[in-house]
Amino acid sequence: MTRGLQFNIRHLDRGEPLPDSRGRGTRGDGSADGVYENRSYPFLTGEARQIEDSLRRRQPVLGICLGCQLLVHALGASVHRGESPEIGFGFVELTEAGKRDPVIGTTGPSCPVFHWHGDTFDVPSGATLLASSAAYPHQAFRKGDSAYGLNFT
Repeated sequence: MTRGLQFNIRHLDRGEPLPDSRGRGTRGDGSADGVYENRSYPFLTGEARQIEDSLRRRQPVLGICLGCQLLVHALGASVHRGESPEIGFGFVELTEAGKRDPVIGTTGPSCPVFHWHGDTFDVPSGATLLASSAAYPHQAFRKGDSAYGLNFT
């Protein structure tokens, strides 16, 4: 347990079951897979359904990397390959909304991050873009006050 958060790591690609998210809702994820590869990785469909269920129950959702893609998908927007991979340490620049955001806005006008992705996403309808980089203009978003997607760590 760290800072009051309990971590439950599941290896879905090895057939481990999804955790029960009722009453919790918060989740993160990281993988080299893309959300559009659900035929090759069928466990992604179950993860997407669980995120949709958490959103319906108005539970907090945090999607990091593949988790961001799954959140984008659950909110009805598309995920697709970018022009080239973005890998390594770098910065994202916060949008005006990002600078005012109570979670991500505490970092200042830019935020040091680690990138390891080659995918990007369309910002879901009704969501607020929070951060961009030179290579990928859609790096972070918020939907409502409790669903966050980060395409970096």
